[in-house]
Amino acid sequence: MNGVFILAAVLLLAVNAFMVAAEVAITAAAGRRSAIEAAAALGGYRARLASRSLRELAFMLTGAQFGITLASLGLGFVAEPAIADLIVHAVGDHIDLPEALVHGIASAIALTLVVFLHMVLGEMAPKNIAIAEPIRTMLWVSVPYRGYANAIRPVLWVLNGMANMVLRAFGIAPREELRARYTATQIAEMLSALRRIGAIDISDYRLAQGTIGLQSRKARDIMLPRSSVVTVPATATIREIEALAADTGHSRLPVLGSQPDDFRGFVHVKDLLARTDLQPSSPLAPAMIRRLPVVPETATLGALLLDMRRRRSHMALAIDEHGSPAGVVTLEDLLEELVGEIADEFDRQAQRPPLPGSRVVVGGSLRPSELAEQTGLHLPEGPYSTVAGYVMQRLGAMPRVGQALQHEGWQLRVHRMDGPRVSEIELVPPEKTPDAEGDDHSA
Repeated sequence: MNGVFILAAVLLLAVNAFMVAAEVAITAAAGRRSAIEAAAALGGYRARLASRSLRELAFMLTGAQFGITLASLGLGFVAEPAIADLIVHAVGDHIDLPEALVHGIASAIALTLVVFLHMVLGEMAPKNIAIAEPIRTMLWVSVPYRGYANAIRPVLWVLNGMANMVLRAFGIAPREELRARYTATQIAEMLSALRRIGAIDISDYRLAQGTIGLQSRKARDIMLPRSSVVTVPATATIREIEALAADTGHSRLPVLGSQPDDFRGFVHVKDLLARTDLQPSSPLAPAMIRRLPVVPETATLGALLLDMRRRRSHMALAIDEHGSPAGVVTLEDLLEELVGEIADEFDRQAQRPPLPGSRVVVGGSLRPSELAEQTGLHLPEGPYSTVAGYVMQRLGAMPRVGQALQHEGWQLRVHRMDGPRVSEIELVPPEKTPDAEGDDHSA
């Protein structure tokens, strides 16, 4: 008979461990619900059951507590007497002590052993497993645990209802599920999962991803660096401004005063075209200079977009922590974060899309994210916002035309310099990159 009791004790210990793992996994996974829902969106049966369980969080935890309580009581009821009886039969004939004392010692040893196994194998081990791998544990227990909870649902409903009555007596409103607050990263993961199963089309996916990026990215991530901004002096004539606009394709040009960082505002070419009374040799009138809003380079793109809409401005000057001009942000740059690249007849780079596997020359002011979109080359994170900044950081000195470095099999070669600034960089894909002994080298 003792053998039956020992077998029952082992089963009860396993049930207790299972219930503890389920309870801790449900609680931990509730805080990472996006991962479960993303897996459910991909069609996983276990993930769908796990997602349903998280929507009945209080009910499922009641089931775990009910199972743990019954398993613990049953374990103490069958294990302690069975183990004590085994000890008495094993050593009772070899010890010259009263039978009652032998039974007392055996019971104490049996109780200690049962408590130890219950704590280590039935509680601590499954709890630590669920804490370390909450999602995997939740998916593993989802099917059997959901079946168990549904089988005794009436009992759990009564117990949960009585617990809710106690909560209401203390003025606490009960909830069935944990109120989740998703981070931008979690929402992006869910969108990616929905896109993989075709639940949303590519245009909606890109728009949603761009909207998420507006809340996390900063103005410095998309601004045109100060060194690349095309400006006109405040003393420029109408002819000079129109010629510069025609040459660069820019319709809005920042106006500089006598000092390099003295931004007076910007001039719109359409204002010049509307003034038929002006002569080409006439200087730029101060009244024609529009106000250029100033924003910190650390401003989020979402806040910046709202601010530019409120001011009805298509251009803003970004300043660094010292108040010095760091670059210029345009409304087109902000919209491209939402809908992707916007190309027009003046966008020369967009007219020559690079062919897969071919060499390509990119501007040094190109942002790493734009480089990844155009070529598939991902630069590591670092204290730079342009491809030229990455090259200068890697070389560790003022670059020279022809200098090159390697990254992920690609060769980045300085193609053209504009004074101290790297204006163009030639990219050679891995299959066409010549073998090099060092990571950085000069050509």
